[in-house]
Amino acid sequence: LGDPEYTLLDGIVAKARADGDTNWASVDSVIEHTAPIQPGNSGGPLIDENGQVVGINYAGGDLGGTGTSQFFAIGGDLALPTVEILKNGDYLSLGVNGQAVVDDSIGLAGIFVSSVDTNSPAGTLGLQPGDIIEDLEGLPMATDGTMKDYCDVLQSHAPTDKLRVDVLRFDENLSLRGEFNGRPLSPVESIVDQLPGEESTPQVAAGSAYTDYMTVTDDTGRIQVSVPTDWDDLDPTPNTADDGSFVAPELVAAPDVDGFLSTFDVPGVDIVAWDPDPTLTLADWMNGENGAMSLDSLCDPAGIEDYDDGYFTGLIGYWTGCGGTDTEIVAIASAPPDDSLVVTVLAQLLTQADFDALDHIIASFTAIAGGTTTTAPTTDAGTGYTDYVTITDDTGRLTIDVPVEWEAVTTVPATDVEGNFVAPYIAAAPDLEDLFGTYDTPGVEFMAFEPDPGLTLTDWLDMVISDTGVASSCIADDVEPYDDGVYTGLTQRWTDCAGTPTQYVIIVAEPGDGSVITVLGVQLVTPADQDALDRIIASFTAN
Repeated sequence: LGDPEYTLLDGIVAKARADGDTNWASVDSVIEHTAPIQPGNSGGPLIDENGQVVGINYAGGDLGGTGTSQFFAIGGDLALPTVEILKNGDYLSLGVNGQAVVDDSIGLAGIFVSSVDTNSPAGTLGLQPGDIIEDLEGLPMATDGTMKDYCDVLQSHAPTDKLRVDVLRFDENLSLRGEFNGRPLSPVESIVDQLPGEESTPQVAAGSAYTDYMTVTDDTGRIQVSVPTDWDDLDPTPNTADDGSFVAPELVAAPDVDGFLSTFDVPGVDIVAWDPDPTLTLADWMNGENGAMSLDSLCDPAGIEDYDDGYFTGLIGYWTGCGGTDTEIVAIASAPPDDSLVVTVLAQLLTQADFDALDHIIASFTAIAGGTTTTAPTTDAGTGYTDYVTITDDTGRLTIDVPVEWEAVTTVPATDVEGNFVAPYIAAAPDLEDLFGTYDTPGVEFMAFEPDPGLTLTDWLDMVISDTGVASSCIADDVEPYDDGVYTGLTQRWTDCAGTPTQYVIIVAEPGDGSVITVLGVQLVTPADQDALDRIIASFTAN
C-alpha cells in the first residue's frame, strides 16, 4: 500500500469552490489550498485541524503558467459518490486517456488521444493514439482549452449510449466519423463525392477560403451548426404558417440573409427541422411544397440521389447554372436512424470555398426532435456567471450554490394558508417578483419534502407541474430519468414559455435511502443560466 511514512504539510483554504476545469480534467469545483503538493501526492488526503479527511489532493504547481503555484483537492462532497461508483468499475470512461489541445493559428481544437484501452468503446471505435476528437454529439470539443465539454457530454449519457464523434487523424490529415458504442470510424466524404449526376464536379470559381467558423443556434435551441464567421447575418426564428403559428425550427445563415433568399448572388444555408409526417416520403420532402420544387425552373437539375453522412440518411439534389449565373445549389432531405425528425438543408454555393463550408456545415450540424431537446435557451448569450454563493435555508436542511447576481433570496420555510410549516424552502433570483410573475428573469426554487409512501415520483412531478402552471405557458419535452450520482428521480424541461425562448427545468429526486423528496424548479433565460443549472445540480443538498 506504499510507504507507511508520511509527510504532513500545513496550509489554509484559499478558495472553497475554485474552478475545476483544466486541460486534463473537469471537476465541478475543487478546493484551492496553500499546502504544497509534490509529484506523487495525488490521491493523498487533505485533512482539517481535527484530522478529518475533507478532500483528495489531485493537482499542484504552476498549472496556469503564471509563475505562481496553486494546489487543489477534490472535496469530499464530490469524491464520495464517485468512490462508491468506482467500486463497481470505471466511471464515465470511454477508454480514452487524453487532454484538451487548442491551436488558434491552425484552427485546431479537440481532445488529443494519448492512449486507448483496447477493450473499451474507444478501442472498438478504432480510435488511435495521436487522434484528436474534434466533435462529440455535435458539440465542438475543447474550444476553451479544457475538458469541460467532453466531460459534460459523458455525464449526460449512459455508458452504453451511442455517441457520434468526429476525429482528426492528425498525422494523416484524415477526417473520420463514427460512434462510440456504434459504427467504427471511417473517412468522411466531401459533399462533392455525393453530388448526383455524371458530371458532378462543381463548376465554380475557387473563391477565398473561410478560415474562421462560429457555432450558431436557432431560437428553439433544436438546431445547432458551425458556419463561416463571414456568414454573420442570421435568421434564427422558426418557420411559421401564413397565420404566424409555429411550424418548425429554422436557421438561416449568410453574409446577407435577404440577398441569399431573394437572389443567386449570395452564398448561405437554410436548415429546417420538421416533425415527421407518416404520409410523406423523403422524396416528397425533397420535391414538395417544403422542398426544392421550384429549383427545376430556375436552375439546371443534375439529379437526386441517395445521401448518407454516416448518421443522417436520405436524398441529395444538385442544381447548377441558377438564374443564368454560375451559382449552384445543393438540397438535402434526411432523417436520423430513429426517424424522429426530417431535416432539410438548402445551400447556395458560389465558389469552391462555399462547397468547403458546406462540408463543415454537414459535419457540425445537429438537429433535435421536439420533446427531447436539452439545449439551453438561445436568445442573447447572457453574461457568464463567475462567482457563486452558498445559501442555506432557515431550517439548516437545504444548501445550494447560486450565482452572486441572484442576490434576491428567501430562505423562509413554505407554509400553508394557515401559516403551518410545510417544507424547507429556498428561492433565489435577480428579482424574485419577476421570477414568480414572468418568464423574463432566471432563478431557482428548491424544496424538500418528507417522503409519502402513497406517492410515486411521477405523482410528485405532476404536483409540481400543477403548482408552477408551466403546462399552460410552455411546451413540454419528454420526462426523462434523473441521476447525478447521489440523487435519482425524474426531470422534465419545458420550452418556449409564454412564447419566449425561456425554459423551465423541473427535477424531482431522492437520495439512495429515500429519506427525502427534493424538488428543484429552475428558470433559464440565457445559455449562461444553463451553466448556473449545472452548478445548482452539482451543489444542492437536502436532509
